[in-house]
Amino acid sequence: MPAIPGVTIRPYRPGDLREAQSIVGAGLMGLVPSAFGRAAGSPSNVALVAALAGAAYALSWSLAWALATGLTALGLLYLLCRGLFSSYVREVLRTDMADIEGSYPWREGCGFWVAQQEAPAAGLVGTVALAGEPAAPGACRLLRLSVRRSARRQGVAEGLVRTALAFASAHGYRQCVLETSVLQQAALGLYRKLGFRTVASELPAQSALLSYLTKITLTHLEKRL
Repeated sequence: MPAIPGVTIRPYRPGDLREAQSIVGAGLMGLVPSAFGRAAGSPSNVALVAALAGAAYALSWSLAWALATGLTALGLLYLLCRGLFSSYVREVLRTDMADIEGSYPWREGCGFWVAQQEAPAAGLVGTVALAGEPAAPGACRLLRLSVRRSARRQGVAEGLVRTALAFASAHGYRQCVLETSVLQQAALGLYRKLGFRTVASELPAQSALLSYLTKITLTHLEKRL
């Protein structure tokens, strides 16, 4: 794997917990603008906002009031998208990301890696995890790939994924699977570059409201090791 200037990829340490949580949380919340853009552009939501603005105009005969109503509806839509993502982040932070060592024990063929920026701007800039896939013997799952915005487009994400895949191959896994959303086009491009192929696409079942508002789809990918 090519070296990443100024960045070292290493196994997770207990003292990394807060920074790792921050990176994963910020990465997920960074998807809110894209989710809102999809929601605001959805034909059903466009029609709803237009109907509300039209009703306001019909009641007031004021273009300013109609515009304010439409903007208010869009603002509420943004807050709803943000609230749904915030709820998901809280769930992530109280499950596997609450106890990284316990969730990804090395002895069981799991792992968690961080990308550490070297001095003078020392600190963590990326994370990735790998775990066995109970439903598919011989398969593992890649997850929690996240890179701070300031360190993107420098090869950090690719380095993290390659590190996890090398670990998977060394531990006898024959296949790696993962899920990502349509919002994460850069990640999709990276996975395909590294040999993952799409096997399915679907609306996420765990957040029906978010799926309805934004039409976000989950893409399932896999790679033979």
